[in-house]
Amino acid sequence: MDYTTARLLISAGLPIGRKVLTNPNLHPAIFKDKDLAKYYVLVTFLEEGSSYLSLSRHGTLTLGLSMGRNVDVTEILPSYIREELVRRYRGKSLSISELPHPLLCEIFTNPMLAPNALIQDYVLVRSFLKKFDERLSIGDINCSYIHVSKKGRVTVSYRFNIKSEESVRAFYEIFIRDANTGAWKEEKLKAQLSLLEEYSGRRISREQWLAIKEEMNKWQRIPLEWIVEKARRLLPEITWLDDPSCLRRLI
Repeated sequence: MDYTTARLLISAGLPIGRKVLTNPNLHPAIFKDKDLAKYYVLVTFLEEGSSYLSLSRHGTLTLGLSMGRNVDVTEILPSYIREELVRRYRGKSLSISELPHPLLCEIFTNPMLAPNALIQDYVLVRSFLKKFDERLSIGDINCSYIHVSKKGRVTVSYRFNIKSEESVRAFYEIFIRDANTGAWKEEKLKAQLSLLEEYSGRRISREQWLAIKEEMNKWQRIPLEWIVEKARRLLPEITWLDDPSCLRRLI
């Protein structure tokens, strides 16, 4: 990042330092401009979100979306608990069920401990969905996992999910359908929606589920060819994309 961009971001209200430490709020302008808010949610989903296909308890195909953020909680933990976490899990991630103290479960499952920006993301997305259809809903904010860094910092990941088919389709209609960003996550979501449409309301056999998983495995990793194609389209004047050593550094 250059100094001019950094100064502009600071002037706009972004605090200095890593976001997991500073825990910033969203810029107030996002809540005042509908188009800006929609664009913000789109970009945030492409950066922080994910989409996934799964089977319901009835054996039908379901599509879910999630958006998440992390926050550093090192300073709010009791020292004896922090020291034990560092001693037992330094450099590792763990789930809520693996926590050594009930107090930690109580602390981390409190959605108000979630990053400020994620809480505001939740409010924005829920507001848009409710305006689209009052019956639509999204899941609560939950703790996803805890990470203890090698330096002894404790970071908690929070996220919320959108699981109902109606809400997922509405999210796509509101934020993604007309954007045409060409981003990998957007194309992946379109492929998932196509599969959801193909198998809608049908009980999925084992063979069909294996075929769906095989198709989705193609979207687990962005191919080098796709990255090069995008780079050439955005930056047609560059020549170093033909140099394998430069490509390795890029990836």
